[in-house]
Amino acid sequence: MKKRYLNLALALAMLCALSPPVSAKTFIQLGNYVQMGTYYGEPILWRVAAFEKIVGYDAGGNPIIDSTDTVTEYQDGYLPLLLSDKIICLKAFDADTSINSISGSHSRRGSYESNYWTDSNIRSWLNSNESAGNVTWLCGNPPTNDSLWCNFNEYDQEAGFLTNFTPDEINLVKSVTQKSIAPYSEYVNGIYDSGSEAYTYDSNISDIVQNYADAYSEQVTDKFFLLDVQQINTVYNNGDVLGSIYYIGEPTDQCRENSEYKEPDTSSGQKWSEWLRSPNTDSDYDCFTLCIDSSGTVRNTARSHSGGVGVRPAFFLSENVDFDGHGTRNDPYRLIEETDSNTAGLIGDDDSLSESNASDQSGNTALTFALILIIILLAALAILIVKYKSKNKNSYTAGNSNAQNFCSECGAPLDGGRFCKKCGKHIESKH
Repeated sequence: MKKRYLNLALALAMLCALSPPVSAKTFIQLGNYVQMGTYYGEPILWRVAAFEKIVGYDAGGNPIIDSTDTVTEYQDGYLPLLLSDKIICLKAFDADTSINSISGSHSRRGSYESNYWTDSNIRSWLNSNESAGNVTWLCGNPPTNDSLWCNFNEYDQEAGFLTNFTPDEINLVKSVTQKSIAPYSEYVNGIYDSGSEAYTYDSNISDIVQNYADAYSEQVTDKFFLLDVQQINTVYNNGDVLGSIYYIGEPTDQCRENSEYKEPDTSSGQKWSEWLRSPNTDSDYDCFTLCIDSSGTVRNTARSHSGGVGVRPAFFLSENVDFDGHGTRNDPYRLIEETDSNTAGLIGDDDSLSESNASDQSGNTALTFALILIIILLAALAILIVKYKSKNKNSYTAGNSNAQNFCSECGAPLDGGRFCKKCGKHIESKH
């Protein structure tokens, strides 16, 4: 009898231990860690930095994001913004060359590098899945060794950043349309979608969004991107969860080891400068891009062709994804990869979860819970039945002096006192 109870208890414990995977839509929180992709042969660690509002959809069906409308916990209509936990590499924002100065934003700057995010080298690389040496450079100017400051960290022969992710991981990175501030050479030529004045720069992180709403800007669609002034300000404001200086970048060990630009300040644990995608909008500084330096100051004097500034990518995570792990630095959430084409939680080729897949995911999760609950209830019922029968049997034997004797070994009825036909021997009886 004790063995039966033990088996039932063990089965119940195993069932209770079963839990559905963590869903980004319902469980992911500000400050959680997520592991996706690799770079320099090591996993990339990301952190939930904010949740930003979806205000509509563009002609391609991509969410349009308003980065001024953020919350600190998941809500319907908001997407999780994930920022790489550390600087993953040092790269130039854009190349300095006159080879193709008649193309793209370079045609408005001569031989200088550009601070225009839309056709920059770094945007081209972050959103490319092309093989080494074949990345399409949107401005027409590849970031070659001789086109970068002091010839540091060229990446014209490197494969696109998207090649560092599995297909399932890429499907969970949302293509989004969001605001990007327009530089001087663009807005004076009418290249902007909205705004009425040039962006006003301030070196203080708390004051960098003073006229953000009215600044000349474009709507740009990306999978991966660098944060702009509004988004880095949000990271700063979420410092009570993320850490007061989390907005300042720190290189990974692999970043330091693989960089051609080496300074004492890039030693382990030290902060380092990181690019934003927002430009210096002054007419005399049309080749300068904003960055956060190692002290936390917002600088507007970093030349875009500098290969010594850090890259800290960001992306928006699909709200329909299943993870395992606990979301901590030591046990980050990891995508549950499936080979089944009917896997719930993965996004289709159109970069949005179809209604049927979303319905399947919701139905499968509900069915899992229902089955677990039914099995637990059945196990509990079985225990109650066993207890009830045992109680009745003990009550009957105790109150009935004529109760039949039973074999103490196998429980079979005894024939004429102490002889058990089943065991084939004389044995002590029990009531």
